This record gives sequence, C-alpha cells and structure tokens, in this order.
Amino acid sequence: MRSVSVTCGLAIIAVLAAGCSAEKPAPSSSSGSEQGGAAGPDTHAVVYEVTGPGTSPAITLVDVDKPVTENNVPLPWKKEVSAKRGTILSVMAAPDFNLEGADKTVTCTITVDGKEVDTQSDEVLASCLYELT
Repeated sequence: MRSVSVTCGLAIIAVLAAGCSAEKPAPSSSSGSEQGGAAGPDTHAVVYEVTGPGTSPAITLVDVDKPVTENNVPLPWKKEVSAKRGTILSVMAAPDFNLEGADKTVTCTITVDGKEVDTQSDEVLASCLYELT
C-alpha cells in the first residue's frame, strides 16, 4: 500500500510540474545545475535537502521547470541550484521502507537565499513546495 502511495505522489508532482512549466516560458539559460553565486535581482540561490535514515527509493524535484527523479539515493541528500522568479520549487521524497524497527521518517527542506521556506516530514511521502515571487 505504501509503494502505491509513493508512486501516486510522484505521479502527482510530475503532472503539477508539467502544468506549471506549460504556463511559463523556458528560461533563457539552463541554470539548474549551477551552484548559487552572484545572483541578479530575479535569480535566487535554492537548496533542496532530504534527510532521514537509510536510502530513499525516489527523490523527485522540479529542476528548470521539469521534474527530475533520482532513484536509490543515500540520505542525507542535498542539491544547490539557481532559479528565477516565478519558478515553482518542489521536492518530494519517500523513506526507506526496508528499514525494520527504525523510524522511517524522511524530511524535505527548501531554502531560498539562505532562508528556509518550507520543510515537511512524513513516514510515507515528504513533499515541499514553494513559488519564487
């Protein structure tokens, strides 16, 4: 039942990300893999983080208006990117369901320009969402 919840959750974020990207023009430069640095007034340093025990079977984030999924990710995990104003920031993570007798809680966090803007914890699917304005 939990794998169905995780699969449904990951499918929902993919649909949301696709819907959001259809309304916005594509960025003029691919900044998704760049680390924070000198940012202009419309560009923000974004840090996605996921913490918890073990290995996450899937972490999905929106990177330059498209969903990207990383599988079998050792935790803790962190990714730094630059994003422009108007971007929907999203990260979802599933916990390590193979851990027996341990706390399976996974936590996602989105930080923008050094300020934490969303953090969520769950034993099934942690999901963080923030729109850069």
